[in-house]
Order: sequence, then structure tokens, then C-alpha cells
Amino acid sequence: MCCRTTSGGSSHILVVVYRPGSQPTTTAFFHEFSALLATLTSISVPNTCTITGDMNVHLERALDPEAVKFNTILSTYNFAATLKDFYTSKRKPAGPRDHARKRVAT
Repeated sequence: MCCRTTSGGSSHILVVVYRPGSQPTTTAFFHEFSALLATLTSISVPNTCTITGDMNVHLERALDPEAVKFNTILSTYNFAATLKDFYTSKRKPAGPRDHARKRVAT
């Protein structure tokens, strides 16, 4: 999903991406994500675009090949990722499936 808001001459693009975690991460996902970023950078100026959602790529595992590839794609298009854990309950999570990881790239 993608939307653009404009106010007072300023414009911002918000993109929401979801990749099912029940499916393996494919080369097609990385290719399509790269194409998305290429398109976004061609239609927006720096710092006017935010990408969020659940891509189900474990960015907290810095040496994971999928995380490396994902971060390489982001940096190629001058985006930076942040990772924030939002717990689904008040108790401490028992493991990685016990909470949802939300990513934001700007």
C-alpha cells in the first residue's frame, strides 16, 4: 500500500509492505523490493518517504544473509532501517515468535 500526503507545499510518501513469514524469502522479494525503492527514489526527494510494515526479515541478526541483503538494498537507495519491537502482551516475550517486529525505513 502506498499513499502520498501533501500539505503547505510539502509532500510525504508512506509505503506499507508485508511479506508473509510463513513463506521463505525469495530472490523475487528482494528484486521487487529493490525495484520499489528505485521507483520511490525517482519520484521523491530524500527524507520524504517512509516504508513500514512486516517484511519478516530478521534485521536483529546482523550477519544473517537475508538481513545483509535487505540492508544492502536499503543503503543502495540511501534508506536507513530502524527496528522496534512491539510486544503483543505485557509479559516479557518467551521467544522471537512471541512479539511482532516492525520495521521503518526512511
